[in-house]
Amino acid sequence: MYETLLQEMTGLKIEEENSCSINMYQYNSIKKMLENKINKLDLINLNMEVHEIYFNETIEGNNTEQFYLKVEKRKGNKKFKLIRKIKRENHFIKTITKISRKQYLSILEGSIEWMKRSKKALINEFYCKINLFQYKIEKIVKYLYEKFYIKSQKVLILMETDLEKIYSEKTRLCSESNDFHTRVQLSIQGINQTSYQESYLESIIK
Repeated sequence: MYETLLQEMTGLKIEEENSCSINMYQYNSIKKMLENKINKLDLINLNMEVHEIYFNETIEGNNTEQFYLKVEKRKGNKKFKLIRKIKRENHFIKTITKISRKQYLSILEGSIEWMKRSKKALINEFYCKINLFQYKIEKIVKYLYEKFYIKSQKVLILMETDLEKIYSEKTRLCSESNDFHTRVQLSIQGINQTSYQESYLESIIK
């Protein structure tokens, strides 16, 4: 009811997160299935390296809101984005706006006066909330994003492999633990999957 009403009022699409952790053996197994069983013409593959810088999360009732900066690096090209994520239980709303490299660096440097003059609503809102909540950087991460779309099956497989946890406010130190390196998230579009099942994937990847 809440989700339906909110979508009607705001026009924003509410999505549901369903993902699970897999180990490196399972990860390699998925990659082999994709390479050996899928015709290359039937598979769309997108890989990119991603950096994300998270600011403090705010909590109100059952809702959480968090802003973060995202850098997507693919084939030498970089895209910079400001993202706001509102989460309620397993549902979330993301609002995204593109920013320039100069704007990205100025936010990190704390030079933010230009933001109140921006014509983009999300940038204006971020400026107001930086001043209101005194945001600080909470976490910096780097990961490999892999997207596989099987056209004939209409199946989308997303894998996010953690490469490095550069900073975490909770530990206040750089971290490169083995657990962090090997944690992989698997999401299958349109499937409410809470645990990894290789047999299920094999039934899809024919």
